[in-house]
Amino acid sequence: MQRKRIKTSLPLVGLSVLLAFGYCGDGSEENAGNEANQTTPAVALTGTPAQNMITVMEMGVNALRNNSSNPGAAAAELNSLMASYDIADIRAQSRAARDAGQGATDAEKSRFQALLEEYKTLSTQVGAIDPAAFNAAHSEWSRLWSIN
Repeated sequence: MQRKRIKTSLPLVGLSVLLAFGYCGDGSEENAGNEANQTTPAVALTGTPAQNMITVMEMGVNALRNNSSNPGAAAAELNSLMASYDIADIRAQSRAARDAGQGATDAEKSRFQALLEEYKTLSTQVGAIDPAAFNAAHSEWSRLWSIN
């Protein structure tokens, strides 16, 4: 009877140890970035091309707002957004809609411009804290959006 318990509990203990080591982190910056990637929710882009541009830019601005004192986390969220959404395609769809006479409304244009300005302001503030942690993601985000 006791031998049977040992045979049953030994694999369970081994599995528990493996799971414990698998979930334990060393607290490094790499793990912090992975956690930020996991917390960025995926949002289905179901609006017009202009609305989709606003949605993704707003998520980028929120990434900076929510991590204004942690450039590494802000960069990780921007990287996650860039991995989740094809910004070049979103912009191309918006241009195609504009060319087809179905471009953004004046309100959408104003909203997007306000988000761009807020992004510029926040990115300057966040980047000043730790340029090394933030600038690569910021540069790529800016390139994709043609932010000067």
